[in-house]
Amino acid sequence: MGMKLMEGRDFELTDQVRITDKGKPADSSQVYHVIITAAMARLLGKGNVIGKTMEYGSNFGQMHLVVEGVVKDDVFGDMYSTSGEPVVFYCVPGATTLMYVRIKPNTPPEKALAGMEAILKKENPGYPFEYRFVDDQLTICSRAKC
Repeated sequence: MGMKLMEGRDFELTDQVRITDKGKPADSSQVYHVIITAAMARLLGKGNVIGKTMEYGSNFGQMHLVVEGVVKDDVFGDMYSTSGEPVVFYCVPGATTLMYVRIKPNTPPEKALAGMEAILKKENPGYPFEYRFVDDQLTICSRAKC
């Protein structure tokens, strides 16, 4: 379960980006060691992408990104989309609070939740396992009214 690393390396403790209480990076000259999807790697051109650098203009200034790893394409973000979207992952533990999971259609939700809870408690025992179902949080509106 989880992202499958295709090449390069996973995040290391030294890759973590410290965030201030205002939500900005503590060091504006920080180099961001990132992991990208295979779709993003294809956008960077032919050849090995490990070690390639990218510049990204953000609300906090210019970000300097160095590719450390590539993971296989999966569905990220829009759970109704197909896989193959370009995605960049940063190592910012202080800003990581949500995970969206789509389970196989015929899997009993209780079984899926029990499996996720066991894994998350093992990998991250300091945090409680809390979940919400997306369809319980959405209000579906018709064109006439909501």
